[in-house]
Parts: sequence; C-alpha cells; structure tokens
Amino acid sequence: MNHEEFQRTTGADPTHLNEALRRHLAHCAECVEYYADVLSLEARLRSALEISLPYRPLPPARDSPAVWWYGLAAAFALVTIADWFLSPDKWLRTVKAILVPIIGVSTSQ
Repeated sequence: MNHEEFQRTTGADPTHLNEALRRHLAHCAECVEYYADVLSLEARLRSALEISLPYRPLPPARDSPAVWWYGLAAAFALVTIADWFLSPDKWLRTVKAILVPIIGVSTSQ
C-alpha cells in the first residue's frame, strides 16, 4: 500500500480502517500525520452537524380553502367564456336568444 492509496481510502471513510490500512499506518509517519488531520476534520464536521436549534412550533395553518375554490371558479369561467367566443354557433344562438325577445323580431324565414 502506498501513501496515495491510504489517503484516498481514509478520505472516503476515516472511521473504518481495514487491516492493510492499519499496517500501513503503523509504519508510515506521513500517513499518521495525514490521518490525524482527517480525524480532526471529521470531528469538526460531526460537531458542526450536531448543532441544536431551539424548538419553534409552526404557526397554525390558516383555513383558506376559499382561495382554491376562487381559482377553480375563475378557471372554469375562463374556459367557458373562451369556448363561447371561439364557437360562432353558440355565440349567434345566444345573441339571438337574448335579442329576439327584446326586439320582437323573428329570425326564422
């Protein structure tokens, strides 16, 4: 085992050393220093991840299903109006149904 292989393996998981890593560590002063640095960094990272934050309960949810219903109603109205304008037959029938009783003129021939 060489220094590069030791450093790559211990850098990935410094807490679990296999037998070959232990043997290399027992005979290499450079890797002992590297391993101490890696363990120090690991301890600092672990302590940084264990920060305790004060408990703050979430605010109660507002009962606002009306917003959802308004959005649904608006979407339905938009689709209905678009369908009415984009379909000339429906538009003409509606206009005739409204205007014929007001004007009193029959459109049938």
